[in-house]
Amino acid sequence: MKKVLILTRTCDQQKFFSEVKNLWLKDIEIVAPDSHEWILEHIIDCHVIYGIPYLINEYIHLAQNLEWVQSTFAWVDALMQKDLRQDYILTNVKDVYGAIMAEYVLWYILLHEKNILWNIENQKNKDWDQKSYPSLDRKTIGIMGTGSIGRHIAKVLSSLWMNVIWYSSSTLVKEYFSEMYDINSIGTFLEKSDYVVSVLPNTQATNGIINESVFSAMKPTAIFISIGRGANVVEDDLVEAINTKKIAWAVLDVFQLEPLPKDSKLWELENVFITPHVSWYDDNNEPILEIFSGNYKRFIQWEELLHQIDFNKGY
Repeated sequence: MKKVLILTRTCDQQKFFSEVKNLWLKDIEIVAPDSHEWILEHIIDCHVIYGIPYLINEYIHLAQNLEWVQSTFAWVDALMQKDLRQDYILTNVKDVYGAIMAEYVLWYILLHEKNILWNIENQKNKDWDQKSYPSLDRKTIGIMGTGSIGRHIAKVLSSLWMNVIWYSSSTLVKEYFSEMYDINSIGTFLEKSDYVVSVLPNTQATNGIINESVFSAMKPTAIFISIGRGANVVEDDLVEAINTKKIAWAVLDVFQLEPLPKDSKLWELENVFITPHVSWYDDNNEPILEIFSGNYKRFIQWEELLHQIDFNKGY
């Protein structure tokens, strides 16, 4: 019998408990503590933790029988800290958030290209003023990071005839991308891109990679969209880039510190759109449950689990 401890937001604990229970998995005991004290009682002898990395990291050192952690997020940064244990299998979810995050990117591209805010303001003022609605096929979108989310964004936007190029350390040919650039050709990648979308993982190599030199190489008309990891972006450099018009817009969903502090200069910038880390947010848990169910069946049969994280690489 394997004891599975669910650790999500308190308001979601019973929902997750019911969902996992309804999977009818064999040889399983499910607990979903709704208080700190109850977590302490059950964490000690649990074999599996299913939940949110930033909640799990507070208790993981107490799990004496821990064998496997199934993250409900794609990002597991909170469990990659050097002072945390790494003597267990860590898996995340893939091909779950790609569609909704691609919609997020598309929505902001259309907001800009189709002058939606400008037209709303004209309607308020009863102004009849026409602007062109350029087709997306004239635009190039540069995607930094070509994991499952980056590939899904590429698939959606290439279907709308955008030219999709990508920046990655990988040399594998990716479907839906027309051109590939690496660290040696990042300048050309940035010069070509009308939109730069960051979906990079959080690793030593990508920490602070989007900085003053990157913004300086972008077109002054370019839009920067950040939906990967907040640690990728040097926020002071972004503020300076917007203020000095090195780039035109920024759409930000992830930040170095979350919630974004109220005294952050980003809140005050006119051409910056801020969302509270919701580009991935969908309350439909079925794809996540499917991954957990499949992995649990592999787990009790001593088979290799899907979507294992390499602690050395960070993804």
